[in-house]
Amino acid sequence: MTTIKSVNFDPSIIKGWTKDAEDAQGIAWMDDPADTNYLLLKQFFDHHCGLPIDDLAALRDSIRVYANERGGGLISCDLLEEKGVPLIRIVEKMPMQPHGMAYEGTLYVAGKDTTFIFRTVCLERGTTGARDNSVLAICFSQGVVQFDPKTKSMAGWTRDPYDPGGVYPSMPNLSEDERYDSQFPDHPLSRCRRLLRKLETSLQFDEEFLAEFKVKEEEEQESKFEIEQRQVEAELERRAEAERQRQARLDAEVELERKASAEREQEAEKERAERERQAAADVEQQAQAELVAAAELEAAAQLERLAAAQKDERQAAAELARKAELERQAGADLERAAAEREAAAEVEKTAPRSRSMSLGWSQQERQAAAEVERQPEAEVERQPDAEAERQPEVLPPSPKSDRVRLDEDITAVITSAHAGDVDAQFQLGKAYRDGKGVGQDSEDAVFWFRKSAKNGYAQAQYTLGEVYDTGDLVKKDVEEAIRWHRMAADQGHLQAQINLGCLLEKRDAEEEALQWFRKAAQQGEKNESGYGQSNYGRCLLYGIGGEQNFAEAVKWLKEAVKLNVDNDSALYMLGGCYDNGDGVEQDYVRAFDLYRRAAELNYGMAQYEAGKCYLDGRGVKKQRQKAIEWFEKASENGHEKAAKQLELLKEESQL
Repeated sequence: MTTIKSVNFDPSIIKGWTKDAEDAQGIAWMDDPADTNYLLLKQFFDHHCGLPIDDLAALRDSIRVYANERGGGLISCDLLEEKGVPLIRIVEKMPMQPHGMAYEGTLYVAGKDTTFIFRTVCLERGTTGARDNSVLAICFSQGVVQFDPKTKSMAGWTRDPYDPGGVYPSMPNLSEDERYDSQFPDHPLSRCRRLLRKLETSLQFDEEFLAEFKVKEEEEQESKFEIEQRQVEAELERRAEAERQRQARLDAEVELERKASAEREQEAEKERAERERQAAADVEQQAQAELVAAAELEAAAQLERLAAAQKDERQAAAELARKAELERQAGADLERAAAEREAAAEVEKTAPRSRSMSLGWSQQERQAAAEVERQPEAEVERQPDAEAERQPEVLPPSPKSDRVRLDEDITAVITSAHAGDVDAQFQLGKAYRDGKGVGQDSEDAVFWFRKSAKNGYAQAQYTLGEVYDTGDLVKKDVEEAIRWHRMAADQGHLQAQINLGCLLEKRDAEEEALQWFRKAAQQGEKNESGYGQSNYGRCLLYGIGGEQNFAEAVKWLKEAVKLNVDNDSALYMLGGCYDNGDGVEQDYVRAFDLYRRAAELNYGMAQYEAGKCYLDGRGVKKQRQKAIEWFEKASENGHEKAAKQLELLKEESQL
């Protein structure tokens, strides 16, 4: 039978204490009868404690509620085991009046149908709060605790160890942590916990009390054995099933390998047959090619002989035509000279004479007019030399075009042009080209452009180069365009240098093209369009005509944009440099801004890149609709990748 003596402890742990009371239900000891600071009480109950020892969280909740109802707080609650016997260790605190705390430590020994309770009460006497103040200072200096001006309290000082959000009177604080017991060994809380631990380790149980737990232990062991046996059987079954599955996979793999081997053999046989067929076809094709080559060689030889004969005929015909043309031009010039003299005489008899008299022409002006009349004769006398300089396809101005509605301004231009003024010759060519002051005549325009150009006028040389490049007034001739542009470029003509570079680049003369682009770029602010700088920067960026130099490329592209903020190609290429980090630090935001500016100038490639930025969220917030809008604009400008991207986006929208 279990009695109060069935569970005891080593009495040496309370050596010097005095037994205060004893009966069948309990025994009480005090360390000093005159000062009840420390008390130990042993109680016995012949029924189960009723606490939920199988659920630690529920156990702690019930103990906390009981402590709160008494105005106190729970410091700790733990489940233990000693010699197979379950123990519950509880530490609580209760406020005393007028100040101080009473710390209660309880050790429950939970029998099957009985309960032993060991309770110690340690009171805080004299000067109180020393432990609290010392630990608070440490925590405050470490930033663990902070003063809250709103609540005028120390935030973080009090906390429930099992319910961080709980708030109630007499809550535990940081100074009551067990790690501070060694610093304050005489504090009631430290002595309370120390006594409980000594009790735990010195508990003594009689055989009758332990028998309850041995039966329970045997039952648990038997149950555990059965569970383990079932687990072993389940594991064996699982392994057997895994082995069956593994064998099935092996069989399937062997079958697959057999089929694959058969397919490989069939494929190899097909490949051998195909190689043999191809070899035979190659032999046949080679023989056929040799026959065709022989026939082509014979045909080429025949064509060469025919071409040589035709060339001789063309040269003879060209010589005859040239002589006939010279004769025709000489006759035409004589006729024109006679007609102009007649016209001048007629004009002299009528209105022009009275006009010159009324306007009071000077002697110099009348001499210039007379020079106009004598000019055709002088040209007839110089005809052999002039014909040697002019291109066969260009004819001199017809008498008809010189007589059409001449006003005073164009008359002065004509006078100066015939007198050898290169600018007047160029202006007269423009007048014939545009039909201003004279009848529009492309042949006369080219004649005067050429005359001014041959006399070294750079603007005329550039214009003549443009004429041959575009084919507007004469038959398109790239070689002639290059020749005249080169003459103007040698004199420092900016646009001629740019155009010459473009023409040479198209003909794969990239190194020379690079040199002309450099000369155009170095003219600085004269190049208001910035195209000299942008073309030179483009060559440096892509390695056209020389090695790539990203840093120099960025320098000249920036100069181009500075000179002309609407230089769309320079904006686009500079955007690519910032996008890829070529010659500058990679900057997606700056890259997008440059792409956008070029795109708004309707530059197709920049519109495509702006669309990609919106699609990928590179340098700008991702916006699918914006991306589609720029891809559509780029596609309208003929950008193939933009068109394909639009198709992909439409397909994704339909999924």
